[in-house]
Amino acid sequence: MIRCTGKLSGICRPGRPRRITLPAWRSARAVDNPSQLFKAFADTTRLRILNLLAQRDHCVCEFQGILRLPQPTISRHLAYLRRSGLVQEARYGKWIMYSLAEPRNEVHAALLHCVRGCFPKIDFLQRDIERDKKTKPILCR
Repeated sequence: MIRCTGKLSGICRPGRPRRITLPAWRSARAVDNPSQLFKAFADTTRLRILNLLAQRDHCVCEFQGILRLPQPTISRHLAYLRRSGLVQEARYGKWIMYSLAEPRNEVHAALLHCVRGCFPKIDFLQRDIERDKKTKPILCR
C-alpha cells in the first residue's frame, strides 16, 4: 500500500483508504497466453520492476530513482507488464501505484511465486532492493 507522507497525507488517511483499482487492460486474455507471460520475463528492466513490486507497491517516480532510468522507459515496460497480466495499477488521486497482480491461473501463480521467492537471490536484483530500502519515499512531480 501507499505510504501517506507529504502531499499524499490529504489523499490517503488511515482508516479511510481511497484506493481505486483500475481495470487490468487485456490482462484476462494475456494471462491465459503463456508465451505473453514468458515474454514479460525476457527483459532485464521488466525483471527489475517485477522484483521491486514483489517488495511493495511503487509509483513511476520511485522506479526512476531506484532503477536510474527515464520515465518513458519505465512507463513503457509497466504497460507491457500490465498487458501481460503480471502488474496491476491503482489510482490514488492523481498518483498511480503499481503492484503485482493477483494470480489468475496456476501458471500465473507459479511465476509470481518465483518473482517473490527467487528474484531476491539474484545479485543485480538484490542491489535494487537495497537501493529501494535506502531511498526515502518521494512524490511524483
